[in-house]
Amino acid sequence: MKKYMIWLAAPLLCALMLASCKKNNDIGTLQPSRAFVPTTIVTTPTGASVKIDWKASLFSTGTGVTYTVDLSRNQNFSTIDYTKTTDAVTLTLTDEQLLVGQPYYVRIKANATATTPGSNGYVVTTSSFTMPGVLQSVANADLSSKTVLLKWLTAPDVTKITITPTGGTAFDVVLTPGDVTAKSKLITGLTPNTAYRADIYAGTRVKGFTTFTTPLYNREITTADNLIDVINAAANNDVIGLADGTYEIKDATATVVNLTILQKSITLQGKSGDPAKVRIKFKQIDLKGTGAGFGARSITFEGTDGVVVATPGGTSTGPAPYFLNLIGAGSDGENSTFANINIDGCVVYNVLNALLRGNRSTNVNGFVIGNININNSVVYNVNAPASASFNTIELSRVQFAQLNITNSTFYEFGRALVVANTLLNSGTPVPVVKIDKCTFNSFGGNNMFVLVDANTNFLNVTATNNIIGNIPKVTATGAQGLLRGTGPGSTFTFTNNNLFNAVTTTGAVLPVNTSATSVNATANTAVALSWTAATTDFTLPAGSPLRTASTTGGAIGDPRWAK
Repeated sequence: MKKYMIWLAAPLLCALMLASCKKNNDIGTLQPSRAFVPTTIVTTPTGASVKIDWKASLFSTGTGVTYTVDLSRNQNFSTIDYTKTTDAVTLTLTDEQLLVGQPYYVRIKANATATTPGSNGYVVTTSSFTMPGVLQSVANADLSSKTVLLKWLTAPDVTKITITPTGGTAFDVVLTPGDVTAKSKLITGLTPNTAYRADIYAGTRVKGFTTFTTPLYNREITTADNLIDVINAAANNDVIGLADGTYEIKDATATVVNLTILQKSITLQGKSGDPAKVRIKFKQIDLKGTGAGFGARSITFEGTDGVVVATPGGTSTGPAPYFLNLIGAGSDGENSTFANINIDGCVVYNVLNALLRGNRSTNVNGFVIGNININNSVVYNVNAPASASFNTIELSRVQFAQLNITNSTFYEFGRALVVANTLLNSGTPVPVVKIDKCTFNSFGGNNMFVLVDANTNFLNVTATNNIIGNIPKVTATGAQGLLRGTGPGSTFTFTNNNLFNAVTTTGAVLPVNTSATSVNATANTAVALSWTAATTDFTLPAGSPLRTASTTGGAIGDPRWAK
């Protein structure tokens, strides 16, 4: 009987197994047991808004999944400041939902659907973001001891600005329709050497904020003062405020002479903040001996040798030999340790030889300096003759920490921009050269490496977000390349730049990399522009790809030309 039942059950068992196999071969879309956690949160704050993006949960297409987005001022999300449920993978919030200037953390989870439970956990940002608001940072050129020009992004609903001095009483400045249209407001009546906070409002809502400190002038002068006497009487680290007008550097006989800053650091600043309103005619500024340094803000420097020459149009004077000249206190080549050089918001032009001559040291490493900064400035007609043997910034034999050239425009200048091509002593820290967001036009030649030449010296060079065009200048022969450096420990990075109409002595395209120099060169372009040697307005054409080619997605070149 048992044997009979076994044989009777066998066909039934086989049938069940076949049915089971058939069912498993008919698998449809994968249905996970619960929604996967979304991944990769990216926050992009701009002005008074922030865009939050994330990657969708795996296998969520067509499932109707939604996401909960939580924002908190605490990394542990003990308090939720804002929450939103959405079926998209992006969310834009403004100052109506979040506070400007307040750091926030984000977390996101996938919610349950009709058939699938929600994700087990959240994806969380590893760092906070802050909406910067519409009020922009204050440029040095927009700041004086008693005034500040505040600027903001487009915001048609702003109504007032509140100015709060540190330790003082806040006051409101009502914005007129004209101010709102201009997106700027000049604030007057400030106190020198005081830290301030400015908040811009739309009704009672803060749309942006910034901080700034008014400069302290140790002395304020007018064109009636003699700059030589003022500098000689100044103490180390004095800041001298210059009223509007033209200043000439002349001795007691009214002869144009060098201005010497002897073993101290002096800063000259145009009080109005507008370099067009404060002009210094100079022959040469000597930084002499250990401790000598120089700062300049919001000033136009016009080079002149003081020699009057008859011309068909009347008279003129020749160019200055140098702008800044480093020399020793006892002799020109005496070992010296100089203070920093800072040029900010200035215009310098009409110089025969070099913008900065630092190669007069008798000994290698004989001249030592910390930082050399050129920012938000315009330099032109420097080292104009093709036969000149000088370069724009001469740093051979100089032990320097950093050379920073940023947010500036150079045109019609020398056969090379930066030359530091003498090998420094063993053990010297590698000097840093940073060139960022600059516009260069019509320069180079005489068989030089025209942007930075280190030769066998060691440099750490980074050139990013620049526009470089028209090499060589029309009065010079061709160039060898853009960069050179074969010293031990040298690194060269050249990214997100635009190079056009740049050729070698043979007419070939000017190389960034040469056989002897290795350069990390990425994301560079060769967009042609209509600039010539005579161009002085370098405004980028509307819609130009160079307006979005920078490392941050904005414009490359000097920012003044992308407005």
